[in-house]
Formats: sequence, C-alpha cells, structure tokens
Amino acid sequence: MKNLLIRTLSGLVFGALIVVSLLFVHQLYPVLTIVALYFMLNEFFNITIGDSLMTERRLAILSAWLLFCLVYCMGEFGVPARFLFTAVIPVIAIMACAIFRKDHTAVLDKLPYLFTGLLYIGLPVALSPILLFRSGYFDGWLMMSFFILIWASDIGAYILGTAFGQKPDSAKLAPTISPKKSWWGFWSGVIFCAAAGFVLYLLDCLQLPLVHCLVISIIISASGVCGDLFESLWKRRFGFKDSGNIIPGHGGMLDRFDSSLVAIPLATVYLAIFNLL
Repeated sequence: MKNLLIRTLSGLVFGALIVVSLLFVHQLYPVLTIVALYFMLNEFFNITIGDSLMTERRLAILSAWLLFCLVYCMGEFGVPARFLFTAVIPVIAIMACAIFRKDHTAVLDKLPYLFTGLLYIGLPVALSPILLFRSGYFDGWLMMSFFILIWASDIGAYILGTAFGQKPDSAKLAPTISPKKSWWGFWSGVIFCAAAGFVLYLLDCLQLPLVHCLVISIIISASGVCGDLFESLWKRRFGFKDSGNIIPGHGGMLDRFDSSLVAIPLATVYLAIFNLL
C-alpha cells in the first residue's frame, strides 16, 4: 500500500510537470527536456557500458543536448537550420577519443552503445520540438494529446492485464523479455487508447478527422508496448530491474519514457506521410 501511494504521488507530480510545461509555461519545456535527456542517456549508458568511456558518453550527451537546443531555437527564435550541423562536432570528438584510447578492443566493444543511445534516445527527443512549432508558434496540445494516449494505453493494459492476464493459462506477449505482459493487457491498452482518441476527437484536441485520431491511437498503443519491451530487452540483457531510481516507485527516467521514445516518433511519421503536420 505504501509503495502504491508513493508510485501514485510521484506519477501525479511527473504528469503535472508535463502538463504545465506543454500547456501553461512553455519555457519550462526545454529545461525539463534537457534534464530528462541527461538522465535517460546516462541510465542507458550505465546499463550498457557501466562507468567506462566517461569522456565519450559526456560528448554523446552534449551532442543530444546541442541538437535539441538547436531544433527548439529554430522554432522559438528562428535560428537557421544550417546550424544543426554543429551537433555533429561532439560525435566526431567521440571518434577522436576512441582513436587515442590505448585499449582499442575494449573501446570498440562499447562504442556502439553510445551511438545506439543517441539514435534510440537522443534523436527522437531532440526532434520533438518539430511537433510543438508546427503552427509557427509553441503549441503543446498535439504532444499533450500523444501523452494522454500513452497514459490511457498504460492504464488500460494495467487494469485488465492485471485482472485477467496474470492467470496461469493467460497467453503472454513476450514471456522471455517481460513475463508479466499479456495479450489481455495489450488489447486492453489498444481499446482504452482508441477510446481516449475518440474523446480527444470530440474535444478537438488533435484537430484531425476521426479516422486519423483512431489510427494514431492504435499506432501509439502498439508502438508504445514495443518501446516498453525494447527497453526491457536491454535491461534483461544486462541484468537490470530498473534503469534508475530517480522517480520514486517508478524507477528511472528511461522507464517512464520508454513507450514515448517509439510511440511519438511513429505517430509523427504517420502525420507526415498524410501531410497532417
């Protein structure tokens, strides 16, 4: 009961910060994103390479920070797109550091995880301001709607997945990666997410036709599960239960954003394909 209370309170605070930064005090968004980006990348590197290659991992985080800040400033202040190329400089510095390391074998064994972290975490987060400035000014409603859909999917998966998916004869979604995830939870998440998408359509939060709202809801729910399982795959491979402990009752920052790292980019791709951005 105590753990449930801590988990609920920290979840409410976490959600409130997202709501405030997207809908009320948009200057808070880049600050929170930079902090979240640091912890997510740091947690991923702790899982995969431990405390080695400290210089290179700092350069990787710097590259992700720089790209995010430049993309954000393009929307907020009209910074020219050509400056985005400066985010490559820390990446080249990583290569230079690897060259001058004494133990090249150890470096080459761990260096791919740095670039994986940048591709898996850094790039999606750095490009997120594209959704916020699609109208030429900061508008957090689309991003907020995506988070609402992710939360609705999680709630549905938890409620019915716990009630019906934990029985001995219940079919598991990916038992070798996450033994508790069931097909009950998966389909429940899809249904809850579609229902939330319908409500967002009625409230005109997504500002899209109904069919697109429902398709995006299904994409977000399904790909969110994929993101969750992908992070679990890394943790299981390296023997970690949580990516960190920064959020009481929830684990690390990466544990909280694992779904959104896949769901939001895929939803954005869908909008781009149908010229809805």
